Amino acid sequence: MICQSCGRANELGAKFCKGCGAPLASDEGTQQNNSYQSGAGYPTNMQNQYGMPQSMYAGTTRMTKEEFDQCESIKPIAKNIRASAIIAYVIGAISLVANVILGGNVFGILDVAIVVGLGLGIQFAKSRVCAVILGVYSVFNLIYMIVLTGRPGGWLIIICAVYGKSDMLSRLERDGKFNPECIAGKWEVYTTFLVEAPFDGVDRALVIAGSDKRGTIYGMLSLSEYIGVTAFEYMGDVRPVEKKNIAIGEDFFTVSKEPSVKYRGFFINDEWPCFGNWVCEHFGGFNAKAYEKIFIFLLRMKGNYMWPAMWSASFPLDGPGSANEELADELGVVMGYSHHEPCLRASEEWDKVRGEGTKYGNAWNYATNREGLINYWKDALIRSGRYDNLITIGMRGERDTSMLGDDSNIRDNVELLKEIITKQKELINTYVKPYRDNPPMLLALYKEVEQYYYGDEENEGLCEWSELDDVICMLCEDNFGYTRTLPTERMRNAGKRFGMYYHLDYHGGPVSYEWVDSTPFSLIWEQMSQVYDSGIRDVWIVNVGDLKFHEVPLSYFMSMAYDYDKWGSSNPDSYHQYIEKWSGENFAAADTLIRKKIDFVLNEYIKINYLRRPESLNPQIYDGCSFNEAAELLKRADRVCTCAREVYNILDRKDKEAFYSMVYYPAMASMNNVKLNLYASLNHHYASQGRRIANKYRKLAENCMAIDKEYINEFSEFMDGKWNGMQLASHIGFTKWNEDGCRMPVLCEVYPVDGSRMNVSRSDEPALYDKVYGAPMVMTIDDFLYPGENNVRIEIANDGREILSYTITGNGMELPGWLKLSGTEGEVEDLAEVEISVDKSLLCEDCESRASLKISDGVTTVIVDIRAKGESKESVSDGCLFTAQKNTTIIRADHYYRLDNTQAELKVLADYGKYGAGLKAFPVTFKAGNYEEAPRVTYCFDVKKPAEYVIRFFMTPSNPFIKGRAFTLAYSIQTKEEYDSAQNQKVHDVEVLHKDYRAGENSDIRWCEGVLSQIRTADVKEGLTKTNNTEAAAKLGEVIAKKALDNGIKTVVFDRGGYIYQGKVKALAEAAREAGLEF
Repeated sequence: MICQSCGRANELGAKFCKGCGAPLASDEGTQQNNSYQSGAGYPTNMQNQYGMPQSMYAGTTRMTKEEFDQCESIKPIAKNIRASAIIAYVIGAISLVANVILGGNVFGILDVAIVVGLGLGIQFAKSRVCAVILGVYSVFNLIYMIVLTGRPGGWLIIICAVYGKSDMLSRLERDGKFNPECIAGKWEVYTTFLVEAPFDGVDRALVIAGSDKRGTIYGMLSLSEYIGVTAFEYMGDVRPVEKKNIAIGEDFFTVSKEPSVKYRGFFINDEWPCFGNWVCEHFGGFNAKAYEKIFIFLLRMKGNYMWPAMWSASFPLDGPGSANEELADELGVVMGYSHHEPCLRASEEWDKVRGEGTKYGNAWNYATNREGLINYWKDALIRSGRYDNLITIGMRGERDTSMLGDDSNIRDNVELLKEIITKQKELINTYVKPYRDNPPMLLALYKEVEQYYYGDEENEGLCEWSELDDVICMLCEDNFGYTRTLPTERMRNAGKRFGMYYHLDYHGGPVSYEWVDSTPFSLIWEQMSQVYDSGIRDVWIVNVGDLKFHEVPLSYFMSMAYDYDKWGSSNPDSYHQYIEKWSGENFAAADTLIRKKIDFVLNEYIKINYLRRPESLNPQIYDGCSFNEAAELLKRADRVCTCAREVYNILDRKDKEAFYSMVYYPAMASMNNVKLNLYASLNHHYASQGRRIANKYRKLAENCMAIDKEYINEFSEFMDGKWNGMQLASHIGFTKWNEDGCRMPVLCEVYPVDGSRMNVSRSDEPALYDKVYGAPMVMTIDDFLYPGENNVRIEIANDGREILSYTITGNGMELPGWLKLSGTEGEVEDLAEVEISVDKSLLCEDCESRASLKISDGVTTVIVDIRAKGESKESVSDGCLFTAQKNTTIIRADHYYRLDNTQAELKVLADYGKYGAGLKAFPVTFKAGNYEEAPRVTYCFDVKKPAEYVIRFFMTPSNPFIKGRAFTLAYSIQTKEEYDSAQNQKVHDVEVLHKDYRAGENSDIRWCEGVLSQIRTADVKEGLTKTNNTEAAAKLGEVIAKKALDNGIKTVVFDRGGYIYQGKVKALAEAAREAGLEF
């Protein structure tokens, strides 16, 4: 059938044209014309039938869209098109909703775009291709969802919800599938469990239910941790171990404990130049983008509380706007402000809004600008009171100073503080209580405020004021890691609430420490155990400065606060176990030996930095000569560096990044600083002797200066500059409390003489032995007369430009067999060492042996006279470490003779303090009523002659726990006979600190010296009688008899050597007879 309208050929019997929809003429009306047209060569009807151009475009009319739509044959086709388009849009809507519910990503958005695009193609282009693609794509989506959710008709879902705020948990509870008793009404607790068929169409559900928002968040993060994502994923550059399959085992299902400390967090402080430059470069400022990283790190450590950066920042304004506060509230982070920023307003805000003529006034002085400050606080509480905050109250002076000045008295300050706090609490009740019942408040007893809290003999402080009964009073340590005051028993029993402000970083006197870690894990454990056991359990917050380079000790601090039962005083090995756990989690792919080396590097570099914090280190701190102090510490620093390099070279790339970020850089950079000052110390020592080897140490020190710059540049480029800015802290040669005037060490150069020239010395004494007119100089070594002294090093130096050759021979005698030399000849460019040692087993124990050496280079001769005697175990009293040269006996704290514990127990603190061990009484709250009730430790030592001796007690620079009380130590001294018979026990008190001692105040030189050198000493003088006499002689007689009998000798001749048969001579002989010898 030929359409008269468009000329299209249609099937016979068709009523409408497929091309244009026009009605077709019936067969009967079709005219069969077989005549030919001369111009065309074809019949006219054939031209029309086959579309030939005769009248094809002449006089044709097309249907309008409305006519087309009204065509009966077109209506079913249009209906199918609309249905296909609608199906496409429905699929798109389902995909969009699913994408939103499942968290959304770029692939979900792309899925929606594809489906909607196909629908548009079907609807408007009438495309069959789009319809086919839609069908295939829908099948693909179905298969994908089946794979994703398990199988058709069944889903595995994860439910994360807060109890009391979740319909899902309520439904599970009604159905008997969830018992909320384990978390209901608790603080930050979560439970994780598996439920079979929780809802229709759902096979199983993994449920993470929290008692509150943070409980749920901790539960969610525990799942993240379970599959291998640690708290240090961002801050420590720890890449999770890739896993193809993740299995959730029974060990994941648990009920968490309530945190040991209610509010646990850190303070980003003194943030310029490091943290400030870092956030500005990478995030554009102290905004929500930056704080998101910080908050997540806090939450992953199970923290919940934070004081934000405040030097130049204002947390409520820098979000931008309220974005910081909104983010903190969303993530469940409780915000607070530092000790001098009351009522939710940062100190920097004051400078932005103050001024004459404003409603806030211009003076930060409540006495003169009361209304202005009330307006200032009120507006902040209105603005920020709806968020979760721990509100700081009280008031200090502007810029971290005292309020009424240093000359004001306690009474005036206490009265003013009472007025201020009363008004602040009134404002809080008015503007914050509508949002939350009983908003928590905090008063920081920092610096001078501590005095106002306790008062003095004449003035009552704030501690008895009832208005503080609902306020957490935050005590503070001395800024250097040692607690100042602790709650008394009466305060604890009264139910008062306390917090603690601790420091891993400090900007202030006597010398700031803000660079890398210098507070040992053992000190954190000892001090914070003391804090918790004293009842301080409401708030723990720690100043971490720029945060970077303090991540690991911070995480230990946070772990103690969260789970004190596991990491606190009941676990003396807590800090070693924690470091091992930390390395196991963050370097899981490394083998055990490598992780042990990581543990060693981390712990050892911090301990070395603790001996003298980096910024206060200078060449005079460690002696280049005495006791070989500089050389011995140099060995420790070198071991750290060697071990760090070994680990770095072995680790794979992802572990290498984490190790560099958290351990390698701070360890290597700070040990380089230590070596710089040790080399400078040795340079000064040898220069004072005029020795050319001083120049070698000058070059080594200069090399350390160059390496320091290399480390700084290297870290700025690490991970494409991720941490650039964090390396900017000044850290070398502080001459004041801060970096002003800091400088590199002064170095000396020695100009050598022509030729060669020899001099000799001990390595641990400054005296030189060189060429003199007449008889050679004589060096006497009598160390080997003392038990435990078996080695002495001597130095042979060349002060000239040419090589020196030397020899060591016996001085008129053969070298005895008991004497050992590490070398007897050699060539010296600048300095050579020779070790002299003795084998005391070849020496007589009761007589002195001698040897003499001659050291010569052919021009200069030096004589070395050596005196020695044998020793046995009985030569030193039990528990005594050694008796050193120059009549000095040194005993480590843990080398005691006996411990006598009472209701309190003296425990050894391993790996603690300046000398590696300590003793401390537990529990810390124990109070002895008299000497008999107190635990005590006994040490034994020997003296060789009666004289007045100095006894020096070494202690950490800890502070008295009670304000205004002296710190005393009780001791007694007895002979062994008196001790064994409990006779003549006279107890003496030595005052270690007077009651006027002021911890944390730069004006108190006693405190400054203690925290800089990490030691406090107390000296007493005692006249001691000679010990180890008749008793020791008798013991010696027993030993001689035993050795003789063991060698088959029973009968002996006793040569008294002219001594009268009495005293020691008699005691020795009679003891030998009693042991079996026949004289």
